[in-house]
Amino acid sequence: MNLGKYGLGILAKTKQGLFAVSAEDLYVSQALLLNGEYNSNELARLQTFVSSESRVLFIGAHIGSLLIPIAQRCKKVIAFEANPFSYELLSINLILNKVTNCQAFNLAASDKSEKLDFLLNTKNSGGSKRIPLLKHPMYYFDNPETIIIDAVPLDAHIKEREFDLIVMDIEGSEYFALKGMQEIINNTRVLQVEFLPHHLKNVSGVTVKDFVDLIEPHFAVLYIPSQQLTVHKPNFMKVLTEMYERNIGDEGIIFHKNEEAMRNAIVYLEKGKEEESFKQFQKVLKTDLINQDAHLGIAVSARQKGDSVLALRHLKRLLELNPDHASAYNLSGVILFESGDLKSAKKLFATAIEKDPTLIEAQRNYGEVLLALEDYENGVNTFVEILKNHPGDLPTLIRMAQIHAEVGKNNEARNYASKILEYDSENRLAKEILNS
Repeated sequence: MNLGKYGLGILAKTKQGLFAVSAEDLYVSQALLLNGEYNSNELARLQTFVSSESRVLFIGAHIGSLLIPIAQRCKKVIAFEANPFSYELLSINLILNKVTNCQAFNLAASDKSEKLDFLLNTKNSGGSKRIPLLKHPMYYFDNPETIIIDAVPLDAHIKEREFDLIVMDIEGSEYFALKGMQEIINNTRVLQVEFLPHHLKNVSGVTVKDFVDLIEPHFAVLYIPSQQLTVHKPNFMKVLTEMYERNIGDEGIIFHKNEEAMRNAIVYLEKGKEEESFKQFQKVLKTDLINQDAHLGIAVSARQKGDSVLALRHLKRLLELNPDHASAYNLSGVILFESGDLKSAKKLFATAIEKDPTLIEAQRNYGEVLLALEDYENGVNTFVEILKNHPGDLPTLIRMAQIHAEVGKNNEARNYASKILEYDSENRLAKEILNS
């Protein structure tokens, strides 16, 4: 479309805001014009990482299609966009959407202050980039103009040091930007960065190791959305190298720090502080949507708080992620047992035992539900079998002492009480049975 000598862009009213877009751009602009949105899945994922108090850094903000809906949810945004035409549209779009909490710079991010030769692509303006080391035709398909732009190291250029989220999409300059912002990254909770093998090889000319070495010291966990894969620090290099060798990229791999939150959640849970534990597990899931331990932890916390619906929802999600998770079946059974659905609970405990025959807790619960269903013989036999394999299992010894005392089998009850005292010399129940 020819906008004439003075036309700057086309106005698009979308689900993500009001945007002035390029008439020539066939990617982001076309998506906004034709679909009313751009990369809604990525936007939804990014929104889970921010709150009203969050500080966010966009490096490669383009025209603001992701930045503006994020800015409307958080406290402050700082943005860098190297392409002067995209930056002009970004500035207009900030005004159109009444975004006042964003500070934007028409600068590239690099490892030093320098002038860069820059390709000004028009058909895919978001693909504009520093001059590639290897001038592959894919970067020149629309005969881009070459201009000179200013680049800065972010550690030296901005005073802010702590961000909840950094979104980096700068078409092969990621290595140089990361190198120039190590202090900022060290104080960042979540980093989303584009990972494309051809950018590493052709544009920046660096290895996977060069790239990973700048990130690994600062983060504990990596999530790769396109693979639905969570990777812990010792395997960053291995997994990303495998992707590189297979020429598999991702528009935004996500690094985050959640080990501290997980540790805190477990400590709070052990201390019986369900509300604090619940919040910490939620914090983990904000940066690791498929963390199985966090889903289980939230289920445990929710049950203890009396919210069985939420607990079952997270257990369902956990079993979608891992259909063999025995503890998820067991806890689901406990919740249904407590609600009075004994038959369903029995099936879940049996499945838990099938998935993990060593899970004693599920075996005990299976015995309990059989007793509740008045299948006394099989219920008692279940506890007997547990003690054959685990003679010192104190909860089972206590339960067997109770069962025999309740039906008047006092000698058997005393025998179990004596065994209890071998493992717990101060056990009140055992002493009461022996003194009765």
